[in-house]
Amino acid sequence: MATFVYKGGAGNNLINGSDFDDLMYGRGGNDTLIGAAFPDTLYGETGNDVLSGDQDSDRLYGGPGIDTLWGGDGNDFLWGGSDADSVFGGGGNDSLKGGTGNDSLLGDPGNDTLWGEAGNDILDGGEGIDSVYGNDGDDTLRAGNDGMRDGLFGQAGDDTFIASGDFFDVFEGGTGNDTFEGSSGRDLFRGGAGDDLIIVRGGDGRDRLFGDAGNDTAKFPGSTSVYVDIRAAKDYFIFRFASGNERGALSTVENIITGSGDDDLIGNGAANRMASGAGNDHVNGQSGMDTLLGQGGHDTLVGEQSDDLLRGGPGNDRLLGRGNDDRLEGNGGNDTLEGGNHQDLLEGGAGNDTLKGNSGNDTVNGGGGRDTAFGGPGADSLSGDAGADTLSGDGGRDTLVGGNDNDLLKGGNDADVIYGGGGRDRIIGGAGNDIMTGNADKDFFVFQNGFGKDQITDFQPNVDKIDLRAVSGVDSFSDIKQVSWDDGTAVAKIGRNEIVLTGVTWSDLDAGDFLV
Repeated sequence: MATFVYKGGAGNNLINGSDFDDLMYGRGGNDTLIGAAFPDTLYGETGNDVLSGDQDSDRLYGGPGIDTLWGGDGNDFLWGGSDADSVFGGGGNDSLKGGTGNDSLLGDPGNDTLWGEAGNDILDGGEGIDSVYGNDGDDTLRAGNDGMRDGLFGQAGDDTFIASGDFFDVFEGGTGNDTFEGSSGRDLFRGGAGDDLIIVRGGDGRDRLFGDAGNDTAKFPGSTSVYVDIRAAKDYFIFRFASGNERGALSTVENIITGSGDDDLIGNGAANRMASGAGNDHVNGQSGMDTLLGQGGHDTLVGEQSDDLLRGGPGNDRLLGRGNDDRLEGNGGNDTLEGGNHQDLLEGGAGNDTLKGNSGNDTVNGGGGRDTAFGGPGADSLSGDAGADTLSGDGGRDTLVGGNDNDLLKGGNDADVIYGGGGRDRIIGGAGNDIMTGNADKDFFVFQNGFGKDQITDFQPNVDKIDLRAVSGVDSFSDIKQVSWDDGTAVAKIGRNEIVLTGVTWSDLDAGDFLV
């Protein structure tokens, strides 16, 4: 059959094909080339061209410029060329290539193959069994919503994959930090190299999601409660929605993000980051240096082994550090924080919190509100900040700082350093040789049997009180043996115990300064 050749000029040309095999060249200018029956070959060349293949199996080449290519019916080959092109396959099993530039490719009906090539491209296979390749650049790849099986391959760049429909599609991220958004279908996603984000929607599918290399995240948005277990007890991990409509498998995923449901999350030996969102959630990091974020709701966060960061959020949360050196932050709400066996940092934040350092040399800060803090064994540092707080050093050489309200400060069984701060404080040194400072306002220094050799650094006669009512053998002021150092410092001796009043002499004192 004869082939007709059409060549445009330097201007904007309109070329219509014949009912034979046509070969068209747009040349310069913004040209429109329209094929007809039988296989045609169209070259837009330079300029912003429109190429339409119409019927049969055509070959369209856009060339330089911002081109629009329509394959029409038949099994067509379309190549956009340089610049940002729009390429539409039409009916038939088509092959589409974007070329350089940020291109848009749509396969339309038929079993199509799409290559984005260079640039940040948008690729949609449309209806049919399609194969879509992003190639270079940060591409967006969309599966068709037609119940057919598609294969989408991002390759290089930070790509975005969007699943649709309810059939089994295959997605492979390749290199780069990719984002995969699932649907109700039974999808298979492999992240490849890079730090990938996998968004899992509730539905009827049974997805298999592989993060592969990199630091990957699975996100479960929405209000449906979800159970996610990424412990490496098997070759894959499991997740399931509370509605029972979907469950699936995860593999090589390190981080979890959930929505507003009441979620149950279990980590693994990697350094997990798990953010449970709103809802009353339970999050267990397992081994690994984890970051656990409760965010909204009344949450329970458990760090387990390694050095973990636990951050509660606005609800009434429970944070358990357990192993190694942990950082626990209650933030808003009336929270309970418990350290573990090592050197932990506990910060209650706003609200009336309960904080327990447990073993190790811990730093405990109650923050705003009426807080209760326990140091536990070890040399701990406890501070109340704002609010009427209760601080207990327990065992070890502790440092307690009350803050600006009426605090109760209890040292414990070793040599402690206690600062009352502002407010009317009640300071109990306990056993051991303690150093106590009341600071501003009227303070009470309370002693018990066997309190040791204590020092009060800023006792204010006729303002502060020394409470000896729990000390055996002291029934009156005269039962206190009055001793003075060479510089006149007053020392109250009771048996083997003594109280040193720095900067105070016995001439400054009288019976009214003591409660017996």
